[in-house]
Amino acid sequence: MVGAFFVFRAATGPSAEGTVLLHQEHPVQLGPDGWVAVEQDAGGWFWDRDTEVVMRSLVTGAETNLGRDPQVAYILPSGGYLSGLGGTTIRTPSGEEVASIDPETIGEGVEGLEELQAGFPELAAVSDEVVAVLVCYAPEAELLTSDAAGGHAVMAGFRLSDGRRVWARDTGAGCTGREMYCPPVSELGAVEHVVTYADDQATVTRVDDGTVAATWEDTPKDSVVVQDGLALHRIGNSVVEAVDLATGEVLAATECPDVGLMSPGPVPNLSPEAMLAIECGEQEVRLYDRDAREFTPVPAPPLGEDRTIPDGESRAHDRYILQRTGETVTITDALSGSEIGSFAAPEEMAVQTNAPRGRVMLMYLVTDEDDVQYRMIAADLRTAQPLLTDSRKMGLTWQVDPTGFAMVSSGDFYRTGGRYSSEEEYRVESWVVGVEAATGAG
Repeated sequence: MVGAFFVFRAATGPSAEGTVLLHQEHPVQLGPDGWVAVEQDAGGWFWDRDTEVVMRSLVTGAETNLGRDPQVAYILPSGGYLSGLGGTTIRTPSGEEVASIDPETIGEGVEGLEELQAGFPELAAVSDEVVAVLVCYAPEAELLTSDAAGGHAVMAGFRLSDGRRVWARDTGAGCTGREMYCPPVSELGAVEHVVTYADDQATVTRVDDGTVAATWEDTPKDSVVVQDGLALHRIGNSVVEAVDLATGEVLAATECPDVGLMSPGPVPNLSPEAMLAIECGEQEVRLYDRDAREFTPVPAPPLGEDRTIPDGESRAHDRYILQRTGETVTITDALSGSEIGSFAAPEEMAVQTNAPRGRVMLMYLVTDEDDVQYRMIAADLRTAQPLLTDSRKMGLTWQVDPTGFAMVSSGDFYRTGGRYSSEEEYRVESWVVGVEAATGAG
């Protein structure tokens, strides 16, 4: 067979077990509320490496073939998406272009930008109606991350329906990149506010109209968490306030030594499925009860630095208490005290706190430090249902949709070629697991 094509793959390759809703031998991008962008083979031939992208809803089953190289940079709550590096083109779920954001228009009318050039725009936040972008204005075109001398970080909001700019302002921060904001993640869904920092000044901006909801001095990065019109604001090392962002009213305050905000995940926006919570050092967790307008102590300490649950002990995560007995983890609702159920997890596994908190909890165990491989599981905190019961040879790329889905993947090199040639190709294999009821299947 002259010119035959072969693929050599290890017999003990990556695998995942559980409530697998989607398995693809290509990358999968997780969006909000069950939306996924699925890469798949386009040619239909074994040796054809061309791929296309399908936008699919795991909830309704709706899907659209977006064709080759649609550059899905960010999946919108509507199933539309932002394309291009930096996410500057707004597209409908069918792939039709709504508008392309011109970086030069971001700062039009903003004072102090004369003689300055616009750099490359970066995504700041997305609500149901508006996308907010940040750009660096400097004497020479600079990236926002360039720490440009004399640079101004300008933010503007553009309507998702037609691309029209609806607000713009100078954030007051220089072009210092990740020190001033956290890039959004699409799996979190729409958010109402974006938090930016200028040195130790924190500013909370409403995404839809650009109004400043709150500004706090002496507030270093990671001292603010926002959710559904409320903010937790840490003051110094001992006090946290719950603030109504519409009125500025302090609804409640609590004090304890070495206070910190329980991690909301990769951005300061907490998902609607999660609960506002603080940690008092390694001793105590307190939950903010919206109805009672007070902080409620939890009878379990927070997860420690290693994020594990020691055998015979309990740890608090979000509104839940996780108790381990050997390889069994029991979930209890911390507010009602009612036991939810149990699932199996190896004793060494740690809770992934860099994922958006919500319905799904991802746990991991390093199995190969040299090749950076993990074993992972996932559970539904509302029901204790195991979603990802076992996996092996997973990589660093994972995502969690807090409404009920998680994606894990594995990347490896494969030897390919014909009789007279051989080369290595890097490929990604992906699995999406989720709550069956969220897909209409249960």
